[in-house]
Amino acid sequence: MPIINALEQQVSEILRSLMIPGTLHGHQYLVTAISQTVIDPARVLYITKELYPDLAKQYGSTVPNIERVIRHAIKRCWSRGGREALDQVAGIHLNQRPTNSEFIDLVANYIRIRGKN
Repeated sequence: MPIINALEQQVSEILRSLMIPGTLHGHQYLVTAISQTVIDPARVLYITKELYPDLAKQYGSTVPNIERVIRHAIKRCWSRGGREALDQVAGIHLNQRPTNSEFIDLVANYIRIRGKN
């Protein structure tokens, strides 16, 4: 069982509040992607060239699978009651479901802002 650091624990709790349960593969992929983006905001700029391939290598998966599973987790948040919490994380009302990179950036930025307070 992997050791979870404080940042990953915080990300996991936020994802659960967004109705993305830990039982989804996308949950763990998002924990890793968001944690890395909190530390290095530029990671989200290279999501398909660097972030997805790194996740695929780390989890023994493929880039298309990583992208699809993360998208599914975000769809679940959007359709199963996580929209209000996501609006709070975003700081605005979202009229459409965010893309994978937008979602990762929103949550990472939320954590960075919370850390400054």
